[in-house]
Amino acid sequence: MSRMTKRVIMPGIVLSFLFLFLSFFDEEFAIRRAIFFMGHPIDCITVKIERDRLNDPSKGQLFLTDGIRDRITGNDTFIFYVKKNRLGMYYVTGSGSGP
Repeated sequence: MSRMTKRVIMPGIVLSFLFLFLSFFDEEFAIRRAIFFMGHPIDCITVKIERDRLNDPSKGQLFLTDGIRDRITGNDTFIFYVKKNRLGMYYVTGSGSGP
C-alpha cells in the first residue's frame, strides 16, 4: 500500500472503532449501532430518536424512531428498547413496530 492510501484508510478504521466503542455508553448511540447492523448505514446517522415515557423493568427504556424498514421482513421498525448492563453499557433488548 502506498503512503497516501495508509493516510486515508487508517483514520477511517480508527474512527470506526471509536464509534463502536462509544456506542456502548449512550442510549441513542446504542440504537444507532443496532440500526447500522440492521443494514441501514445512512439511516443510523440521520434517524430522529425520541425517548418515550414508558420504562419497562424487563425490557428497558422505550425509544421511538421515524421508521426504519427491516430488510428481511419488510416491516417498519418504529420502537427500540434499550437497557443498561452492570458495566454501565447500553444495549438494545428489542425492536419492532409496536410495544
